[in-house]
Amino acid sequence: MPKTLRRPAILHLSTCALIVMCAVPAPAGIAPTSVAVVVNADSWASMTVANEFIHLRDIPGRNVVYLAGLPEFELISVEDFRGLILRPTLEALEQRGVAGQIDCIAWAPDIPASIAVAPDMKDYKFPKTMTPIAAINGLTFLYAKVMASNSKYLDLAANRYARLPEALLSAKPVPRELQDAYIDVLPLMKDEKWAEAAEILLPIAEASPNTPDVLYNTACVLSRLERPEEAVSMLRRAVAAGFLDFNRIAGDDDLAELRERDDFIALLAEVKQTDLDVQPTVGFRHAIGWGEQGEPTENGEHYLLSTVLGWTSGRGNSVGEVVECMRRSAAADGTRPSGSIYYMVNGNIRSRTRQWGFGSAIGTLIELGVNAEAVDGVLPKDKSDVAGLMAGSAAFDWPNSGSALVPGAIAEHLTSFGGVLREGAGQTPITEFIRAGAAGSAGTVTEPYAIQAKFPDPFVQVHYARGCTLAEAFYQSVRGPYQLLILGDPICRPWADIPEVIVEGLEPGQIVNDAFTINASIADDRPVARWEVYGEGRLMGAAPELEDATIQLKGLTDGYHELRVVATLDDAIETKGQVIIPFNVARAGHSLALAPPEGGEVMFGAVLRIGVRLPGAERISLMHNGRKAAEVVGEEGTAEIDTRRLGMGPVQLTSVALMIDGTSVSGEPLEITVTLPEVLPAKPAPVHVNLTPGLRMSIDGGTPGVVESTHKASWLRDLEVEPGQEVVLTGQFSVDVDDMYQFQVRADGPVTVQVDDTEVAALDGGEGWRLVPVALGTGTHYFRAQTVTGPLLHLSIRFGGPGALSVGAPRFAHVAAAP
Repeated sequence: MPKTLRRPAILHLSTCALIVMCAVPAPAGIAPTSVAVVVNADSWASMTVANEFIHLRDIPGRNVVYLAGLPEFELISVEDFRGLILRPTLEALEQRGVAGQIDCIAWAPDIPASIAVAPDMKDYKFPKTMTPIAAINGLTFLYAKVMASNSKYLDLAANRYARLPEALLSAKPVPRELQDAYIDVLPLMKDEKWAEAAEILLPIAEASPNTPDVLYNTACVLSRLERPEEAVSMLRRAVAAGFLDFNRIAGDDDLAELRERDDFIALLAEVKQTDLDVQPTVGFRHAIGWGEQGEPTENGEHYLLSTVLGWTSGRGNSVGEVVECMRRSAAADGTRPSGSIYYMVNGNIRSRTRQWGFGSAIGTLIELGVNAEAVDGVLPKDKSDVAGLMAGSAAFDWPNSGSALVPGAIAEHLTSFGGVLREGAGQTPITEFIRAGAAGSAGTVTEPYAIQAKFPDPFVQVHYARGCTLAEAFYQSVRGPYQLLILGDPICRPWADIPEVIVEGLEPGQIVNDAFTINASIADDRPVARWEVYGEGRLMGAAPELEDATIQLKGLTDGYHELRVVATLDDAIETKGQVIIPFNVARAGHSLALAPPEGGEVMFGAVLRIGVRLPGAERISLMHNGRKAAEVVGEEGTAEIDTRRLGMGPVQLTSVALMIDGTSVSGEPLEITVTLPEVLPAKPAPVHVNLTPGLRMSIDGGTPGVVESTHKASWLRDLEVEPGQEVVLTGQFSVDVDDMYQFQVRADGPVTVQVDDTEVAALDGGEGWRLVPVALGTGTHYFRAQTVTGPLLHLSIRFGGPGALSVGAPRFAHVAAAP
């Protein structure tokens, strides 16, 4: 046979789009270049967490979007979410030329996690199970319908990327117009009003021939009414529709009347022998559409994966806990952790809802070489090898379990308020799993009514163990994600077999002034489906091979540049590996000189000063993740940056000089660490005095009283405070470690907050939330807040680390007044 001639790729690195001679279809699987990070620019915590994630994951600066002036940071209306958050994010990515490569949006803390979607529900009567609070992750994933105000994003089968058990491919939810009636029948069953329940259920069952739960519950009611033939017939219909929970069928008291029947015994044997096969695990790509049966198709639904990197307000974690979580997650990649994945079995509805898939998921994990087992109880006891956890309980005490999570583990518990992270919510929040060391967790942001479709199914751990990223694993396992909040590192992938990318023809730091040729390969013999080349983080082109590929430099500025080469394997999940190669272009011999601070460190709150120099420059700009941080006019000077605009942790600054002749020169990136400032030292704690829980409060200098809680919005009104009165709050509190803590302050009148006689916040009133960091030393500190109440009597002051809760008992106390 004649040899097939291969045409080498010619790739143009420039500020324009790359021209690719050998185009290939876009594969699935996500990587750092396909992740956008969105940051609240008014929050030190948001910027600090984002800095760490960007550093750990090599996220390109052009993929980072900063939002400022958000009216809320916990709950926001869907109109404001569209107009102030989602649309500006999508538009920014489009303007930067990276929208087409983005598969996932990682939200930094203090961007509202809960969205009030009632305005999108006004044109249709929804059942009570479709509560009008959504999660930022669910609405990001279903962005297309959200941007169109299409309420179908609320459907419990909205996610076609979800991998379903093969038996459920034809299953359908209860029709919307019957969902309220179906919910109303469940209390009747609980109260053993079987005849009334049957009267409602039978018509619903006839209208829902492919709804397994409806058919199963109808069979239970018919059994209770001693109509065994009809009950077995209905149960067979339920099994045919996909109800394959052997343990529930075998042990359900509602079916006790059927257990001695031959037809029931035979049906139960069929269920036990049925393999619960799930659709194959697949990688994700925003460019791929998904059809009704979960198949990739050109005209299908398009989505965006999403997680929240961490939560540091309300019932959240400390910034340090979130940072440590991300570090553990990044270090877990490709480690194939030893240990076991535990599925907790108990009688709680939160466990029973997902037990249908435990056996099959465990069997599949074992086939993959991953230990897994079902264990009785709420949490595994004294297990030091928890590589994953699926629990089902409203509350848990992880430290008391004596167990330890392995780095990279997904741990979650199906409960109503696990994802409600605002102050005052009940049940154990998912942030407890992050505190315990999980790479990710998930929970709903409002009452979900224990509906399986709103939660990850048991196969989330299977997708993860097959090498998917954390975000891919979650979204392949939840069919109706609109209320699901997912915390954690979206691209953590402990079980991935990550290819090592090798590029020949360009060495790190090499000076190149003309086109050059590269050859790319991986360190083993696995086939590669696609190669991608990125310049400064933007996709410039792709080819099926990178052999003798010519890289053109036309239009590329002098100075520092980065070439990133990404390999996508030809495997089921299309695993990615990458290498980043810095190089320099020096046609005109220009070199932009930068003088960073000694040691590359600066304290948060200080001014960062960087000397810049380039003869012939008209002006020199310093950039932080694509936004201008400082500018020097002329060819030499000192750039000054307020570190409060950067956040803490690792910060990369890029530089570019505009020359007098109209050309540009880019400088080598500066790596700066913004450190904890000097802490306010602790004060001596009072001795031999009685402390009263709560704060001491005086009104217009009158006799002080005690305020135990300031959580309710009406707390001032409840104490009969009137507009225009001076209110002073005092008390003391303690912190356990030298660290950065925070106050969150909002008032409709002027307010000042002091710690140890140092003013940390001053607001005129009415300007919205102020998120105020304060560095404190271990020990006791004294708090004072003073305000003149505004017309609405609004005053909210929260303090935290971890989280942030309203000032008052139990954290704050004061010396009791003398009798």
